[in-house]
Amino acid sequence: MNDRFRVLVLLTVVFGLYGFGVAQSFDERVLGERSRQAYRDLRTVEIFAIGGVGYSGEISSGEAALDILVDDKESVAGFKDLVVTGTIEAGLYGLFGLKILGCDCFEAEFDKFSNRHLKSESADVLKFQSGCELFPAEVLTDKKLVIGEMMKNWFSSMARAKEGRRQTKKIRGNQS
Repeated sequence: MNDRFRVLVLLTVVFGLYGFGVAQSFDERVLGERSRQAYRDLRTVEIFAIGGVGYSGEISSGEAALDILVDDKESVAGFKDLVVTGTIEAGLYGLFGLKILGCDCFEAEFDKFSNRHLKSESADVLKFQSGCELFPAEVLTDKKLVIGEMMKNWFSSMARAKEGRRQTKKIRGNQS
């Protein structure tokens, strides 16, 4: 009887922990309706672009989705999920969103992103756009170079600028 009891307890613990792990995955239903669509759009995005793109200098659909998602109260969880489940470009939007929000989790999420996309050669082609130019990074060394430069120089300054604009919009909205 003791052995059966031990096995039962062990199975309960093992399957309980398994269930706990499954329950911890991101559920997009926690997001508002607009944010949920933005999250879905970002998850499959194929070009990373922040700032004016194309001849008309409009913001990209990815950046527009990022702007919607960043204002959701559950955005941190959504951005973390993009880092580990989305395309390589989605992961960059996820990291950028976390940087905008000033999340203490940024370094840990960057490590997850690096382990997924920058440890070995893969068929993923990182595509990013600046202005009218589309830049593909196909080989691992190019991806590391591009992402390293983004993280080192560009992400922080762009995130501060975007957060400043968000705060200005909130202040103006409260004055109405």
